[in-house]
Amino acid sequence: MASWYSIFCEDCGAEVWACDDWHHTPRFCKPCKAERDAKWYDVECQECGGTSRACREWECEPRFCKPCRAERAGRWYDKPCAYCRENMRVCRDWDRIPDYHRACAWIEETCEICDETLWIHRDRVDPPRSHWPCRRDEFLRHGAVGAMRDRFGRDLETTIERRGVFFPESVAVVADRRTGKRLAEVRVKDRGCAVPERIAEAIETKSGQWMSIAREAREGILCPQRTADTYDAEDRRRTHRTRTVDRGIFVPERVAETRGDNGTKAVTRTSTEGVLFPRRVHRTERA
Repeated sequence: MASWYSIFCEDCGAEVWACDDWHHTPRFCKPCKAERDAKWYDVECQECGGTSRACREWECEPRFCKPCRAERAGRWYDKPCAYCRENMRVCRDWDRIPDYHRACAWIEETCEICDETLWIHRDRVDPPRSHWPCRRDEFLRHGAVGAMRDRFGRDLETTIERRGVFFPESVAVVADRRTGKRLAEVRVKDRGCAVPERIAEAIETKSGQWMSIAREAREGILCPQRTADTYDAEDRRRTHRTRTVDRGIFVPERVAETRGDNGTKAVTRTSTEGVLFPRRVHRTERA
């Protein structure tokens, strides 16, 4: 014959009667059990559409039922990072399984133009040595300075000066290569509001007059090549076009070649000088 005995509710401590024939001993009284049951509701699994139970006290509502969670967990496995050899979690469903942790995949270098941090991926076959915006601005400066070779009729040397505190800018100072006399300055900036265009403005140091502007352009149809076209400040006609070319066979040298519409040609070469305080120097001479 079944016997009854009393237990206490785990929530409120009230006395609850239980029978020794029951398979499961109750833990809560009826009011507490009804309150707890009201906290639970059904959610739909995003994977199979089945129903699973969720509690209102949970911080995150479950997105998948237990079978789907187990199946999704089986897609993940450990793979050693190719750099630090520590394990990382990867999924079989990914189109491309990474070889590195996100922190290990990138190398911190220094841009050779602006001296700021340059992040390069370890798998990059031909890693860049400078930021793309820095290379673009330098190419526009080469176009503006290459045109000055015809205007001043002498070889030029260009260096970059950092000016300004709150709004710093890089100014290209163009000087006579033989005497060192400053002849002009080149500033790169955006022109326009809706669709800004990047240009290089050349200003003569002695008179302060605006000489020319260099703008980005394209040459060719099937395989277009990026060029820098220089326009005169007065009549706004194009006077020069600058391209990046490789010279040499065994050890090719990359230079900026500026051709004038009147048949003249100048070449700008870039080198780094100095040991303790290295700086980039651009020399423009007749080709």
